[in-house]
Amino acid sequence: RPAGSDPGSYTLEWDEPLVRHLQDSAAVAGELWDNWLPARVREVISAGLPDGERDGRLLLTWVAGLHDLGKATPGFAIKAARVPGNEGLVLRMADQGLACPPYLFGGGMGLPPHCHLGQFILSEWLTQEYAAGSLAATALAAPVGMHHGTPPSPLELQDFRGSKWTGRREDSWRAVQDEFILGMSSRTGALERLPDWIQRPPSEQAQILLTGAVVVADWLASDTTRFRHDDNRPVDQRLEEAGLCEALHGPWAAPPEIKNAAEMLTARFPHLAGGIRPLQTTALETASATTTPGLMVIEAPMGSGKTEAALLAAEELARKFGCGGVFVALPTMATSDAMFGRVLEWTRHLGAQEAPTIFLAHGKARLNEDYRGVLAHSRVRGINSAEDDARAEDAVVTSWLQGRRKGVLANFVVGTIDQVLFGGLKSRHLALRHLALAGKVVVIDEVHAADTYMQAYLVRVLEWLAAYQVPVVLLSATLPRKQLEELTAAYARGRGARPRALDKTTAYPRITVQTDEARQREVPWTGAVTEVWLEVVSDGPDEVLLRVRSAVAAGGCVVVIRNTVRRAQETYAALREMLGAERVSLIHSQFVASHRAVKERELLRQLGPPGPETQRPKGFVVVGTQVLEQSLDIDADLMISDHAPVDLLLQRMGRLHRHLRGEGQRERPEALREARMVIVGAPAMGSEPVLDAGGAAVYGASKLLRSARVLEPYLAGLPIRLPTDISPLVESAYSEGLDSPPSWADAWDKAEDAAYVEDERARSRAKTYRVGEPGRSDSLVGWLDARASESNRGEETLAGQAQVRDTEDNLEVLVVWRDGAAQYRLLPGIGEHAGAALGIPERGPPERHLALSVLGSSVRLPNRITRGRRMDSVIRELEQAAYPFAGWQQSPWLNGQIVMCLDEGLRASVGGSLLRYDPDMGLLVDDKGGADD
Repeated sequence: RPAGSDPGSYTLEWDEPLVRHLQDSAAVAGELWDNWLPARVREVISAGLPDGERDGRLLLTWVAGLHDLGKATPGFAIKAARVPGNEGLVLRMADQGLACPPYLFGGGMGLPPHCHLGQFILSEWLTQEYAAGSLAATALAAPVGMHHGTPPSPLELQDFRGSKWTGRREDSWRAVQDEFILGMSSRTGALERLPDWIQRPPSEQAQILLTGAVVVADWLASDTTRFRHDDNRPVDQRLEEAGLCEALHGPWAAPPEIKNAAEMLTARFPHLAGGIRPLQTTALETASATTTPGLMVIEAPMGSGKTEAALLAAEELARKFGCGGVFVALPTMATSDAMFGRVLEWTRHLGAQEAPTIFLAHGKARLNEDYRGVLAHSRVRGINSAEDDARAEDAVVTSWLQGRRKGVLANFVVGTIDQVLFGGLKSRHLALRHLALAGKVVVIDEVHAADTYMQAYLVRVLEWLAAYQVPVVLLSATLPRKQLEELTAAYARGRGARPRALDKTTAYPRITVQTDEARQREVPWTGAVTEVWLEVVSDGPDEVLLRVRSAVAAGGCVVVIRNTVRRAQETYAALREMLGAERVSLIHSQFVASHRAVKERELLRQLGPPGPETQRPKGFVVVGTQVLEQSLDIDADLMISDHAPVDLLLQRMGRLHRHLRGEGQRERPEALREARMVIVGAPAMGSEPVLDAGGAAVYGASKLLRSARVLEPYLAGLPIRLPTDISPLVESAYSEGLDSPPSWADAWDKAEDAAYVEDERARSRAKTYRVGEPGRSDSLVGWLDARASESNRGEETLAGQAQVRDTEDNLEVLVVWRDGAAQYRLLPGIGEHAGAALGIPERGPPERHLALSVLGSSVRLPNRITRGRRMDSVIRELEQAAYPFAGWQQSPWLNGQIVMCLDEGLRASVGGSLLRYDPDMGLLVDDKGGADD
């Protein structure tokens, strides 16, 4: 810039690779603003800026254009020179006057990240050139400092002052850095806006979302297949031919409103035509009446149409508040898999002009048949299909949105609740996850399933979603009032409102809405009221076998739910011997993934809702664990359940007489037309309570005792009326004023004390890596200090999930076996390639179709094998035994996986235990241990 010239007219032709990358990044950022960021995100970024969205766009392109400013420093030059082939770089730079101090070359010295150097340089420049205050300078430079995932700490920035790493004390380096800043400020048009931005800098929320957008722009501009280093054409030509629309697609736009709720239900869910329920009408009306983004909590019985109500409401909320998609979260992979197909079908009836992007967010997504179908369809027809393609409106998966962090940026996401809870975890690239959530309506199903530890993360995430003004819909059939109040209060705090106590209503079903104030609305119940009669039996195998045999002899379908895998396996073995294998099925978490999926599909075919695809057997029993209480739409004539917390017993009751089978249930066996649940092992009131050790280990003694206490009149002969009694039972069971029977006093007090201590420990553990609440600081410096560690395999692994779930570390392995001829094979009886030879070690990694089958042979080892310090030794043991599978690390499907190889009898010794895999029983352990599920 000539001396004395007007800074606003600053121009410079740049052709060097770093400058070109910054130009490309700024141009991509502008494209993201114009065609990709949802309106909701643009509004949050622009809120508070002097010139609204015009300033928002300028600010994004400016910080994107300066994100790699820290590469113009001695610190980065030395780091680059250590890359093989770059040894002469420092000398060549010194020839141009950019010398690096010799003492910085010490091999043992840490090298500061260039992003943190860049934030320091830009902040200092703003302070010196514009007299910016420290908060304003830090806020404007924050996306530069955090674009590689983590912001600098206060101590780190302090150490940069006067440091040789930055080059700010050297005139030559300072001149280059100032040239970068001035040049990009002029090119983007930000130079004239800087004085106003310093007076009104971006908010904390805006800084985070700007960072996420800069990350996306950087990753796209770094893709050398789109932006070649040797392409010297003008940036607008490079941008035009980069094919960004193929990588991303624009935000989904909700279709025009259908004012009649019944018509909208028919349009979105044709199979439900003419059958709209009051819950769905009320949810849609509530969403339509909402004037600001808020939290909606839908509490309604199992099987009452909550999912459709939530999706109808989500569409309306997205339309009203400029959201570019929907994020649906569920407790487990199994429930996520079941939901994915429903959401996918819903998207096909939204009438989108452009195919929206969709993503299944959990570690076994590629085992889901519906998701694999979308992947195959996307590959076959490409991203931009011809207009006459009959399925052009189908959701697609783009290759760019397949990374472990990028997938959640898709328009529609279905995944485990972990994917939302990660928004409250101090982890690398948290800003990217916030960007993914901030542009969508967030729906969380089965929200009552969050324990104390998960609830702490959920509360923090709701605070942030409220700060971003994200509409949230929570679903539950059995949500305790205390938990409801905690969730609504969190959203109120995030909005900057004062939390207020909810009305003491017993209405159920109901919808609660929290914006600046909370209000509740009763939903009319026009469905049938089901009376469920309870019977308690002692915890002995004969009691269960007798009742099952009687019901099966009458032609009934029985569901038996055990609290642990071991009890389920033992019950199944006894029933199989008594009734024959063709009349009994078993399902639990310790079948390999693909085998369990086959079993779930078969159960739906046998015990699913009435319809042409269901072939209901006469005289049949399924034994399972907790997987039966959430993930499957199955219908039992009789249910037998281990004693459990009352909310979970109610969930299990939701599978009992779930569907109407003829008038007055006449299509059921005559002896089973009355809904009856047999509870095994509920403690008696008149004596010292005795609890099953496995159930107590899973749920805690307090919840089991409280459950038995509130069920006392029903176990004595009074029927439970569903849905009428759901809310009172749950409220009573979790009430602080619930008293104990005199004979339980000592056991009750001991259980309550233990529950209190464990809850406090869980809250304390959650604080360690939980991100701070919004509004705590105007600066993101130190925002992620003491962040959670990450494995190379990312947050989607079980190790990542353990950070937002209060569980012991567990280990998943891929199971193969070696036959008598020393051939390595897939497990028998699983999938279309069952028993296939894998060609190891001669052929290295398996072919793609076999690799996917191997990936489907994953199973979690029982906790008692890997508990505590055993984990590391078990991993070492398996890795040493898996040397023939070293070639699998070359497979994109199997890289990083641990293999457990069984002998010809499908057995293996692991961690001092003998394991055996049985296609009918799952993974068996021969030692005596505690609860394992």
